[in-house]
Amino acid sequence: RRKSRPPSEGLARKVLTEKERSELGNVEGVTEDEEVLLRFSLKEAAYKALHPLLNQYVGFQEAEIHALSSEVGSALVRL
Repeated sequence: RRKSRPPSEGLARKVLTEKERSELGNVEGVTEDEEVLLRFSLKEAAYKALHPLLNQYVGFQEAEIHALSSEVGSALVRL
């Protein structure tokens, strides 16, 4: 029988870059699963804010979200 993996593991591979996946688990008070969902949500928000200005598709692998510190609430979006 195949070992099941956490639901966020598949999502992480789809929406996070390799660098982002390697950084998971460094935000105090946030589980890795929560961090995957937070990064996904931030990418969605960045896309919705930037799309009218860029007028082109930006894929999940083209944007990176980085925590600026171990404090929750500080992040940097890189395109």
